[in-house]
Amino acid sequence: MTNPPSPQPPLSWWRRVLARRALFPFVATALYGVSAAHGSGTVDIYGQVSSGLDFGGWCLAFSCIGLAIHAAFRTNTNAALVEWALGLVLASIAGMPNPGWADAFGSVGALIACVAATRAMDAVEPVPSLASTWRRDRRLTAAVYASIVVFWLLAGYAHVTFALDSDSMFRAHPRPFATIFGVLGAAGLFAGCVRTGTERRFELGVAERFRASAAMLAGCVVIASILAMGSLLIADRAVRLSMTVASVLIVAISLHRDAVTIARASRIGIVLTGGLGPLSLMAALIASDRPFDAGWIASGAAVAAAFVGMGASRLAAGLRPARGAWLDAMELAETALLRNEPEDALREVLVALREPAGPSAPSPELWTFDPMRVLRIDLAGYAHESEKMLLPELVPVASMEREAVLRVEVLEALEVRRPDLRPVLRWMEDRGALASVVITRDGEPEGVLVLPRGERVEAFTLEEVRALKRLADRLAAACHAKSAAARARQRERDLVRQAEEADELGERLIHAASIDTARYVRATARLARRATVGIYSPRARLAYDALERRAKAGAPVVIVAKSGIDPVPYIARAHLAGARSKAPLVIVDGTAAREHETARWSDPVESPLALADDGVLVLVDGAALPPEVQRLIGQVLAERRTPWERAKPFDTVLVLTTATSVEELLESGRLDNGLAARLEGALDQRIELPRLSERPEDVRAILTDRLAREGMRILGTPVGLEDAAFARLVEYPFPGEDAEVAVLVRKLVQRCAAGLGGAHVGEEGLGGAVRLVVRAADIDALDLTAPPQPTPRRGIRLL
Repeated sequence: MTNPPSPQPPLSWWRRVLARRALFPFVATALYGVSAAHGSGTVDIYGQVSSGLDFGGWCLAFSCIGLAIHAAFRTNTNAALVEWALGLVLASIAGMPNPGWADAFGSVGALIACVAATRAMDAVEPVPSLASTWRRDRRLTAAVYASIVVFWLLAGYAHVTFALDSDSMFRAHPRPFATIFGVLGAAGLFAGCVRTGTERRFELGVAERFRASAAMLAGCVVIASILAMGSLLIADRAVRLSMTVASVLIVAISLHRDAVTIARASRIGIVLTGGLGPLSLMAALIASDRPFDAGWIASGAAVAAAFVGMGASRLAAGLRPARGAWLDAMELAETALLRNEPEDALREVLVALREPAGPSAPSPELWTFDPMRVLRIDLAGYAHESEKMLLPELVPVASMEREAVLRVEVLEALEVRRPDLRPVLRWMEDRGALASVVITRDGEPEGVLVLPRGERVEAFTLEEVRALKRLADRLAAACHAKSAAARARQRERDLVRQAEEADELGERLIHAASIDTARYVRATARLARRATVGIYSPRARLAYDALERRAKAGAPVVIVAKSGIDPVPYIARAHLAGARSKAPLVIVDGTAAREHETARWSDPVESPLALADDGVLVLVDGAALPPEVQRLIGQVLAERRTPWERAKPFDTVLVLTTATSVEELLESGRLDNGLAARLEGALDQRIELPRLSERPEDVRAILTDRLAREGMRILGTPVGLEDAAFARLVEYPFPGEDAEVAVLVRKLVQRCAAGLGGAHVGEEGLGGAVRLVVRAADIDALDLTAPPQPTPRRGIRLL
């Protein structure tokens, strides 16, 4: 394992200075320029040639050397060149006013400065966006560089011809020629600035830099004119110095990070130059004519300059883009967002943004997402919101732009080269839009703000773009709150609609359920119709009351009904008075072969268990069902779970009827033990329906009802019963119970129908109404003979 290299000790400061590669050439040329300036001489009043530097010259010489040293430490090549060139120009000014090598050397410095400024302008990096498609025209670039080099070299050549005393047309008047060539070189620099600014006018931050550079050039020309006209500096040197200073400013502008700061500073510089330049020139001209009042003139000029400086910011406000109308509107909109509720704030924002566009312009549009809505404002300041669909391509295209602001002039410039942007351009043109910005919150788009163009013709600037982006960031919270409120209102409307639909559905279901319930009740009432007649005897009353009590308690019931007795009507009547009177009553005949299919009992549609859910299941002669079916019923009742899948537990009340005693069913194994266990105490508290022979008080009512209904069925009129005939029947035991009563009544009515023509007809009442009756002879004709009655078994019946 090798040891890491030990750190090298830091170099001393003088070694670091000497390590700079550009230090020697920069300092050497600066020293040469100082020596050239020191060697330039002039003829004094005695005819002697004097040479050297005065105090100001030595100051400029030392400044030249300092700038050369400092330039060597610059990391940017253009910045180093322009600073070195400024030192060379200052060294040329330090010499005596005679033209010579120092002035030629200064022209070379101005050449280097102008070339460095042009290179710095070309080196401004574009921000990735739709507009960053700038392609330099190499021919124009070569022409600009050639003009700068040629004119400044000619200016230097004019001074060289004078210093060498050569035979040239420049020798007689070197300074005028040098001034002219210097102005032409400045014009080449200005042309390069205008060319690059025009080609890159759609790049935010780049156009501002070149406008500021052009303004600096114009200001330096004004300063050079003031210096020359005020005899403060020789004309060619004034041009040389002003162009070098302008080049320094252009390089600084090109390297500055914030273009908005440059734009604001350039506006103030224009105001100060336009205000202080003529003032200084006027003061200089007046002071030259009135030397004795120079102090008062300078004091007055200083006071006037102070007033100009205090009002510079206000005067510069008028030079803002579109006279600052959009900037002021965005600032007013930001203020409205801070003091109002979201809904009112958004309305005031749109009102503020409509002012700079003019009354004839369309309304600004605020698109909010989730749900998609657009908010507009009319001339009266009222907000109008509607549901529309935003162009899908707008947000992705705008997100690629700087600050997510999409300008319509960029789309117009790229209409031919980028066909994919044409739908976006058409969409914005249809709305008369100037620009649109994507409103984002935590990186997610919340909406889009569209500004109208109105009467504006100039392009959108970076300062306005940043102000618009700042407003969009402030709008994000309000848009998010608005979207959340809209979603809440939408959810509320959906819930209200769902609640109304649910109420309507519930009412329909309740109505349908009531119809079904009424149908169940009517069907059960039809079954119970026979049990409404003939429950007057004590035995019948006690049995029915016991059945009704268990029905009201919802307990299982075991009914013992002898063969011939139909227990269904009594069960139905008790069911109508019980706790589940509105639930279905399902009757299963255990003797029917169809009910013996186990698969049918497991079917979720046809199974009697499915029909009897939440109701009453009556197993008439349930012991006659197969053991598998009885076992299935017992298991379902025990587990409260059907053979098929269902969401809620199974619930029903079981009623079992039998024609034999319960003991015989259990002893013979005809009744499944699991099913018997589900009957709980009903086996011990079974209800035995009385026979007709045990309820003589009910016989007349039963016979009268049966005869009347059978007469209506066969004869179309009720059939009555004479007392003598009833006397014959009251002693009859009716061994066949209800079934025998039905057969007997049918025979008696048939006899009445057969003997209708000569039957005994009785007239009663004033109206002479006729009714058919059963006579004692009809009973005798049937030869009713009672079979021998078995000795009744003594026991206790649970009622």
